Amino acid sequence: MGAAESDASEPEGGPGRGPGGADGHGPRRVPDGSGPGQGQLGALIELLLDDSRQVRTAVREELAARGDAGRRALEAAAAGAEPRVRARARQLLAEWTREGGFVELSALVRRPAIDLEEGLGVIDRLLGFGHESTGPALDALAEKLRASLGEEAAFADAGRALARLLGAEEGFRGTSQDYHLVDRVSLARTVETRQGLPLTLSAVYAGVARRVGVEAGLLPFPGHVLVAIGHGPGRVVLDPFASGDEVSREACERRLAELGAPPSPRWLLPATDRDMVVRQIRNLVSAMERHDRIGDARRLRLLLDAAIR
Repeated sequence: MGAAESDASEPEGGPGRGPGGADGHGPRRVPDGSGPGQGQLGALIELLLDDSRQVRTAVREELAARGDAGRRALEAAAAGAEPRVRARARQLLAEWTREGGFVELSALVRRPAIDLEEGLGVIDRLLGFGHESTGPALDALAEKLRASLGEEAAFADAGRALARLLGAEEGFRGTSQDYHLVDRVSLARTVETRQGLPLTLSAVYAGVARRVGVEAGLLPFPGHVLVAIGHGPGRVVLDPFASGDEVSREACERRLAELGAPPSPRWLLPATDRDMVVRQIRNLVSAMERHDRIGDARRLRLLLDAAIR
């Protein structure tokens, strides 16, 4: 998941092609960047068609060395007319995005504090999901919430208005179908599809509430994150996975008993954003393992080891 779809297969050989260049006389020479910029970039893009993995690896390294210019050339090729070039350019862009996401996430988890939305955005970049529209989409939902609230709305009123907006009107909810898809971990995909894991949906609720100055925190319930609006006697606990249903303290305690979780006040206290980002990375590891992305899952486990030291 998260990699760009190919629109053509990539055989190692093809009609009229030898194991190296188009004339079958060995790998073609990769331009070293010493010539004119655009001409060199065009030559590199053409070499994406070479059937030699050695040549394509050299092309990847040379394009990466060109920085933004190399990426722009790849993006243009990914939108071009030649199917095999388009497919290989998209594949290479997806690999770059994934690698950049791992580097960014590795730095993020070493920080003592992480903003929830920022952390989930980094996960989206690692997965290759477009995240640029997520913030504006949450901004628009927040404006709708603001319009429905009075000047001094009580926590209970704000919580119910939030649940009405996101659950009843906008259709954010959980689903048991394809529960373990990587899409359900992604904040961008959850905002787009209105379906996600309990934690991802709770992040949507918290993001919208916080934008209008309403206190919101995620409760680290075992197996099923909830969101708390406000604090003290007026606090409201919502279950975004159940379309924003309100959950009483007694219902919370019953859930914990059913799960066999030891009684502890920590289940009813908001977790830090950093803890929730780390938990979401664990969710991503689980999703990847279920879909045989073992190498990526192993790398994320190493990041988690660094995060909890």
